[in-house]
Amino acid sequence: MGRPRPIEWPGKAKICVTFIVPWEVWPENFATRDSLQMSSHRAPPANAVFKKNMAAVTEREYGDRVGIWRLLDLFDRHGLKATFLMNGLKVEQFPDICREAKGKGHEFSSESYEHEYSYMLTRDQERESIRRTVAAFEKVLGQKPTGYLSPGHASTPRDLLQIMKDQFDYLYWEGEQGSPKYFAFNLHPFVSGVPYRAKIVDEFMTYAKGFPDVWFAKRVEIAEWCLQKGY
Repeated sequence: MGRPRPIEWPGKAKICVTFIVPWEVWPENFATRDSLQMSSHRAPPANAVFKKNMAAVTEREYGDRVGIWRLLDLFDRHGLKATFLMNGLKVEQFPDICREAKGKGHEFSSESYEHEYSYMLTRDQERESIRRTVAAFEKVLGQKPTGYLSPGHASTPRDLLQIMKDQFDYLYWEGEQGSPKYFAFNLHPFVSGVPYRAKIVDEFMTYAKGFPDVWFAKRVEIAEWCLQKGY
């Protein structure tokens, strides 16, 4: 297989940076021993009286109540647009926030309807999940999702900031050598919406914006550019 031809970004940018907000639904059995969803919290032991780890549950709820607003404010402050990656049910649960984010110019793409893993579904079941998701987007946002991603799955925030800077620096250097690159970063509201982690994201945004020739784009803009250029 030959070396891929270099990508040329708009305005001869040396790197494309995109921020993605996976804002997802968690199943009824989340934080139990039977859940397939991964969590940094331990599931209760088999003989536990209460079958859910409520620390994991309330952590996710924090993302819905507080974290999502902190991320929206962060994007506003930096003048950046993001791609929201959402389940159809999540769009139905939080229509007002979704409409507000759409009004700010953010992109809305989708996962499955209830954050089901594709390997647990037949082809027809996955197709039905996608159908329900598209219907939810059309009902709440008046548009289809711009794309679809099948759901799937120990550093400190300061460690992560250095990793992000190192990743950005090396990809930017490759862009300077004539081979522009792409850097995507996921921001889960229940993780990145916590203050001490949001501060790290804020610092990285400021850091990346300090470089010339950086294209901050939504994923739909990247896809449209690549289709236009035939990549």
